[in-house]
Amino acid sequence: MWSCYGRRDRINTTAPVTQLSINSGLHVGRDSDAGANNLLVDGTIEGSVLFLTEQAAAEANVAGKGQFWVKTATPNEPYFDDDTGVEIPLDNRYIDRGDPASSDFEHTDLTRDAAWHAMDLSSIVSSNAIAISLSLKVSNSAANTYMGFRKNGNTNALTSILTRVQVAGIANDATVVVACDSNQVIEYIASATGWATIRVTVLGWWLA
Repeated sequence: MWSCYGRRDRINTTAPVTQLSINSGLHVGRDSDAGANNLLVDGTIEGSVLFLTEQAAAEANVAGKGQFWVKTATPNEPYFDDDTGVEIPLDNRYIDRGDPASSDFEHTDLTRDAAWHAMDLSSIVSSNAIAISLSLKVSNSAANTYMGFRKNGNTNALTSILTRVQVAGIANDATVVVACDSNQVIEYIASATGWATIRVTVLGWWLA
């Protein structure tokens, strides 16, 4: 039913508060049912900006269709879901931490015994971080000592990153990128003795 209500038009509603209020589905371009409160367009929608309100999860899957949506987070996160419910994040981007005034870990914060240990960075990086950029400064009284990182759970030497002290007593600086697990945990290793300086600072991270 189409009727006029003053200067406002309405379809299936008795109290419109906008210029056009539709309390039903709307299908543009065909006669098939759009479903309650749905908008289907068989042509082209043109415009410069489309705003989507964030929500906790995607809508129910519809065979043969996909959906773009915004997941509630700080900041919120864009997703695409296919018709089987597979969520594909669309914000695979680098987050610059800014300009931290101090390091996150010093040598006294770390276990130095030439064995691998967990380093939990979840209090620093985003909950959907997949890789982390670290600034590292090391100095040791012995040459060829080392500090290293790898993804939590990895075991092969080829997947670890080692920074070695080239000259005793001379500081060595490096920037390393380390993949993290789903809990934003990585692993580190450091030679057992002789450390004057180990400074580890998170510079930024990449999102899933």
